[in-house]
This record gives sequence, C-alpha cells and structure tokens, in this order.
Amino acid sequence: MEISTSLLARVTFRLPTGKRFLLIMYNLHHPPQSWPMVVVLPSSMRPTRCIENFRLPRLEGNFGFLNWTTRPAVAIFFIPTEDRTKKIYGSSILPLHLFRYDSTEDQLTDLDKCSSATGGAYSIANLGNDLYIASYPGTSISVYDPFQPYHFGNQPGHNHRDIGRVDDISYRSRSTLTGPLGRVWLASLPDYGRSGGLLSYYDPATEEKKVYYQVCGDASCYTLARLPQQALITVSTSISGGSDTQPKASQVTLFLWDYHTERKAWEGTLDRNVSFNALVTGADGKLYGTVKGRRSTGSAFVFEPEYRTFTHLVDLLDGERALDLGLQNGPDGKIYGMTSSTIYRLNPTDVSVPIEPVIASANGFDISGPILENEIYYAEGHRLMAARIFE
Repeated sequence: MEISTSLLARVTFRLPTGKRFLLIMYNLHHPPQSWPMVVVLPSSMRPTRCIENFRLPRLEGNFGFLNWTTRPAVAIFFIPTEDRTKKIYGSSILPLHLFRYDSTEDQLTDLDKCSSATGGAYSIANLGNDLYIASYPGTSISVYDPFQPYHFGNQPGHNHRDIGRVDDISYRSRSTLTGPLGRVWLASLPDYGRSGGLLSYYDPATEEKKVYYQVCGDASCYTLARLPQQALITVSTSISGGSDTQPKASQVTLFLWDYHTERKAWEGTLDRNVSFNALVTGADGKLYGTVKGRRSTGSAFVFEPEYRTFTHLVDLLDGERALDLGLQNGPDGKIYGMTSSTIYRLNPTDVSVPIEPVIASANGFDISGPILENEIYYAEGHRLMAARIFE
C-alpha cells in the first residue's frame, strides 16, 4: 500500500549565508542494518532549488544529484516496501521532518513531524514494517508505520508515535539496531558535559526501556552490528564523550554483548590510538569495520567472531579518513565503504588484496549512504547524490 502524498511540501528553507548546519545519513538493509549518524559542518549554505526529477544527466557518466530544498540538511536511508520496491527515507534538521524519496516515481514527499525532539534523526532502523527513529536531543524514540495514515502524537494508535527519551543521560544515538529479542538497541553519546556513552534498548512488545550504564567506562558506545550465529551484539566505542568535553578515555575497545545474560562475552582492542567508527557483518559471518585516528590514515579491519580475534588490518588510501558508519554489503558479495574522497571495496574472499578504489570525487564525500540497485547514494554538502557502481 502506497502512503498518502497529501503531506507533500516543497517550501525552500533558507539559512543565513555562512551559517553551519548538520548533515546526517543512514542506511537500512533487509535483514535490518542501521547506518547511524555522521555529522558534517559545512562553512556556508549553497543556494537550493526544488528538483522534481532525481535522474539528472550524469556527470562523467556516473553522478546525479537531488537538492532537498525544503530543508538544508538530510538524513537518508532505505527500506524494502511490501511490493518489493525500495524507497529512501530521511530526516531534515531544524525543523525535524521525515521525508521519502521514491526512486521509481522520482517523487519526493515531506512526511511531516516525526518526533517531539527538534534537532534531527540521529539513527533509524526498521523492525518489520515499522521505522524506529532515535532523535536529537535526548535520544528520543519514535515509531512510524509507512503503510498507515500519518497522525502524530504520543498515544497508542498515533503514527508517528512519540515514545519519548530512553533515559536522562543518553543524548545522541549514533547507532540503532533492531532484531535481537525483538528489541530496538541504541548506542549513544551522553549529554553535554558528561563522559561514558550508553548501551540501551526499547522493547516494543512490553514498552520496557533499559539502559546499561558505564558499560565502556569513559568511552562511548558508538556503532552496533549483529552477530546472529553467535547470538551476540558487537559494540564498538569512541573516546568521545558528550559535547563540550575533552576525551577521558585513552583506549577504545570492541566488545561482544550477550543480550541473554546481559554481560560482555568478550572485549578487545587493536592497541592503536584510534576510534572505531563503522561496523558491518558480512555474508560470511565475519565482522568488518573501520577505525580513524586524529593523526593517522583510516584503516579497515576484519574480526573473526568464532575465534574472537582481529585477523586483518589494512590501511585505507593514503591521507584519507574513513567516513563514520561508511560500510555496507554490496550485492556482489563485497564490502563497500567511503573515505573523504573515494568509494572503495574490499573483497572478503581475499582480504590480502589491497583495497580497490571504485570512484574518486574531487568534491569529496561527506556522508555514506545505501546501495540501491546499481547505485550508491551519498551526500555532498546538503545534496543527495548517487553514483553508478554496477552495470
């Protein structure tokens, strides 16, 4: 069933020239995979205009773009619909609205307010047909069924339904993961001035909320990935605390969370002065991730859950940083990622082979997005972009 388009709005939202804004991007797959937030702070606002048709002529045979003109910043992700078509959903920032882009119909729809929070959707994941949205400020949770009429509120039967904050400390949910025990799991940075980010969950069946405090010391839970064969959740951490704080953690870890016993099953580190910033579980059951350091080139790693060991560590392209949450599985069985200027791929069957550049952009990549059919979506400034990577 197609959602009503009566909420369609195309009103240009303008900011004063030079004002900074946030840009966030997510990705959802089936099985659900969340691609949490990445923050970009451009120095100026580009002129915007409403473009009805996403399929603009390709630049150099590869690129097309869409200006999302109703808001100056977007968060993007996609989910399969009941009729197996795929649509991109996302949120604007200040004000926070949800939008949908239908690549088949080339149609952009403003789905209106999706949370009582006023900032932006920091991470989103799908559980069945429902979208669970964790918004800033306050890791405020809301749920939306795209196949039901829109009626925002905080009572049963509302859609979007505002569920509220998960707790009083979680502030920016960098990753949302659904599935284990039918719950919505969140990895969050803490509130302003605090250290020690949190792991938490919301159970839609019972409406229970639970938070695991100090699970990673003064570091913050940052990204999540499911290990279904081991019945574990992988949690990677960052040295960052809440805004307006200096890092207290000197070393970050990757740990395996047993959601049945509610304890860590294993914890380890790469013994490098870096922060983990992306995770994805490959089709082979191994964990692929990236790390970044303040003074070092980004690196990709492979983790073998069965033996609980890091098996490979490969530097990315010289001088390039790995984008936060910039990894995903490709339809060809390879792992795709983004640096600040290159889309690259890693062959899981032979990780000894150097990382292969796929597309380089002189304008750079700000946000990594989903692979949809033969294209990969990403953001450049406030524009939603697509690059053809498959024939």
